[in-house]
Amino acid sequence: MSTGYELHQKLRTKTVRLLKKKDYAQAVSALHTGALELLKQKEQGSGCDLAVYMIDVYEQSDAQADDITRGRIVEILDLTAPDFWRKKVIDAALKWSAKASGQQGGDAALRLAIAKLYARENNFHVAEPHFIAGCLKDASAGAAPQSDSSVQDASIPAALAELEVNWLNQHAKEAAEQEGETRDKAVLARLEAGKFALRALLPLLAQRALSASQAFLSTYSQLVTQQNANLLIPIQPNPKPYTPQPALANIPSALPTLQIYVTSNPDLNFGQMSLGLVAQAAGLKSSRRGPVPQELRNAWVIVVRQYQREATEFFEQEEYVGDALTIISSIYFDIAPPRPQGNMLQDMMSSLFGGPAGGLGGGASKPQVLSMKQPGAPVLPKVEKAVVPAAPAAAPAAPMEEEELD
Repeated sequence: MSTGYELHQKLRTKTVRLLKKKDYAQAVSALHTGALELLKQKEQGSGCDLAVYMIDVYEQSDAQADDITRGRIVEILDLTAPDFWRKKVIDAALKWSAKASGQQGGDAALRLAIAKLYARENNFHVAEPHFIAGCLKDASAGAAPQSDSSVQDASIPAALAELEVNWLNQHAKEAAEQEGETRDKAVLARLEAGKFALRALLPLLAQRALSASQAFLSTYSQLVTQQNANLLIPIQPNPKPYTPQPALANIPSALPTLQIYVTSNPDLNFGQMSLGLVAQAAGLKSSRRGPVPQELRNAWVIVVRQYQREATEFFEQEEYVGDALTIISSIYFDIAPPRPQGNMLQDMMSSLFGGPAGGLGGGASKPQVLSMKQPGAPVLPKVEKAVVPAAPAAAPAAPMEEEELD
């Protein structure tokens, strides 16, 4: 059997000869087989180098992103270790698939396969953006604001929900194990549940993935309330259909089947209320009824203002929250983005009372060019230590009798 180095050099030389004859099929086959063989021999660098070369041949031959071309890449990735070399293969694969599929973020099915690979390794932070990208049928800029960029396969946002719930459970376990922490895993999971919902929901809404947002939040809410029934407020029915406030009752919703879980978690409640209002704004735009009415914009600003006041520390820790809300405000509610170095809420209020943002009307918004940071690694909650009651004060000594003083 050839050593890893010998096999690597032999296959690269063979590929050069095949490419001179434009025999792309044989070149791909040789590189694919060789990469698998080297990875099975634990030759990570050499195997991944051949994988990158194979993807380069894809580009040279204008190979399309389909089950066969994608399958070779996934088969190789499944044998890789989570290091620099794997990332190099993934970066090359996404670059090729973006061109081959015409989607800026790369082929959605490939992103989903990569997400599942990292999820199996509990590498949640790396898996998350791939899952989110997998929920989008077209991440390219310029899509109309009223369009829904979600993929039709609802199992993908459902898989994203499972990822976030698993991550929440791991996070709660780590938090409960902090020195001095007196709360158990279940309590901490209940307190942190909404933050993990927002990690996926807000980026999806900011990228106009409306139905994927509903599928994600529905699955997530169902899973976390099944695990922790104390999250639910004891009312019936719960969940219940989303019912807009009376002033918004005549505004159509793009998500007429939206259900709301009434919970004790303010972050989760904010996410659900946000989805309900965004769905109405999207329904209004798709019905071409004209500009977003003041009542709907008022309702959105009030919800955001209240949440920012209640979750000031979370806003400061996670920049993506403000970024996402700015984008959502712009594309759904026609509220101008804040000025550079400005205050998001103050600028939102100024835009609200000054009329539609940027002179937009008729429900048409300019394509948003705002950017959003990826959510950072979740911060463990502050330790809540047991309160040790103070020792009772000693009773004053009884006065001594006169004879005792003698």
